[in-house]
Amino acid sequence: MNKKIATGIEYIWLALAILSLITGFYETNNKGMEESYVWFIMTFIAFLMFTYRRYTRKHFNKNNEK
Repeated sequence: MNKKIATGIEYIWLALAILSLITGFYETNNKGMEESYVWFIMTFIAFLMFTYRRYTRKHFNKNNEK
């Protein structure tokens, strides 16, 4: 995969995590935790995907340089 595309996908996951976190705080403030916990789960999943994509890209690049 092209390095720019891989990096772009990483930042999309990071942006999704940040937006989900902001939305989660907003919804918690307005509706309570009972109705907004899904946003925090989405934040966790998006951040995991960001770190996984970053790790695999760096690991793949390190193996290709040898």
